[in-house]
Amino acid sequence: MGKGNPESRIMLVGEAPGAEEERSGEVFSGPAGKLLDKLLERASLSRETVYITNAAKCRPPENRTPERWETKTCAEHYLSAEIEAINPTHILLLGNAALTAVAKKSGITKHRGVRLDVNGLPRTITVMAAFHPAYALRNPGVYPTLQEDVRRFARAIKGEFQVVPVRKRYVATVAGLKHVIKTLEEAPTGTAVSYDVENRYRPWDPDWSIQCLGISIDGQTSYVIPLYHPESPFRRKWTQLLAHLRGPLTRPDLKLIAQNGKHDNVQLAGAGLFLEHKFDIMLAAHLLDENRPKNLGFLSQTYLGADVYKGSVDLKPEKILHEPIRRLCSYNGEDVGYTH
Repeated sequence: MGKGNPESRIMLVGEAPGAEEERSGEVFSGPAGKLLDKLLERASLSRETVYITNAAKCRPPENRTPERWETKTCAEHYLSAEIEAINPTHILLLGNAALTAVAKKSGITKHRGVRLDVNGLPRTITVMAAFHPAYALRNPGVYPTLQEDVRRFARAIKGEFQVVPVRKRYVATVAGLKHVIKTLEEAPTGTAVSYDVENRYRPWDPDWSIQCLGISIDGQTSYVIPLYHPESPFRRKWTQLLAHLRGPLTRPDLKLIAQNGKHDNVQLAGAGLFLEHKFDIMLAAHLLDENRPKNLGFLSQTYLGADVYKGSVDLKPEKILHEPIRRLCSYNGEDVGYTH
C-alpha cells in the first residue's frame, strides 16, 4: 500500500514497486524515489506533506511496466479504496500506468501537465499527470518537463494555476481579411507582431502548400486565415490573398516575432511574401539556457501557464489536409498567441 501523511489531501500515484521498493516495502525508495524527493523539494513540497502510492501493488516480473489488466485489477480492489480513504483534493499521476488506472486514459505525453476530467471522481479533485521519475532517469532530456509539471501541480495546490487564454478568431470572409489588414496598418510604430504558418512539405516540393497563417499583435487575440486547406474559402486564391498582406506585414516600423522563424519565412517566401523577423523565441530560449527544451509547447506551459495543446492535431504531410480546418486554425492560433 502507500506511505506518507494519511492526513494529507495531496496524493501521488506511481506505477508499481521496483526492486528496492519490494525489498524495503516502501514506495519510491529506489533511484526514482530519490529523484522524486528532489522534484518535490524544488516545488516546495515534501514526502511529509503528501501521500504516495502505486497503481499496481506487486512488482511485475523482470520489473516490466504493469499490464493494463494488472493496474485495472489493483485499481478496482485497492487503489480506489485508498483514494476514498485519503479523500485528496489533488492527485498527481506519475507515468502511463497510473494515468490508465485512475483517469482511464492512455498516452502520458499527450495528457501530462494539464487538469484531467476523470469519470468517477468528484470534479472538486484536481487530477494532473506527469512522466514517471524512472522514465526521466532513462531519458534525461525529459527531466525539465517533469520538473515543470511537478511545479505546475504545486501551483495548482496553492491556487496559482492560471491558464493564460488566447482568443482565436477564424478569418473566413473578405470582410474579416480587410479587418486584419486594417489592424496591421493602424498598429502604432514599434508594435510587436507575431506570425506562424502550418504547412505541407517545402516550397520546392510539388505537393507543397500552406494551410493557414496566424497573426497576433497583442498575444491575447490571434487572427488565423485559412489558405490552401480543402475547407478554406480562399483555397483557389490563397497566394493572391497573401499578396494583400505584403504591405502591412513588411512595414519597417513593426517588430516581427516568430518561433523558429526561418521555417515560416521559407514557407511564406515560396508564396512571394518575404518577411524578416527581428526576434526569435526559440533562439532567445537557447541563449538563456541551452540545455532546456526550446519548443513552444514547453515554453508556453513554463512561463505562461498554458495547457498542453501540442499534439492536438496531426501535422504530418499525409494527415494535415484531413484535419478539420477550425481545429487546425485553433492550434495555429495558440501557437501565434503564445509566440507573442
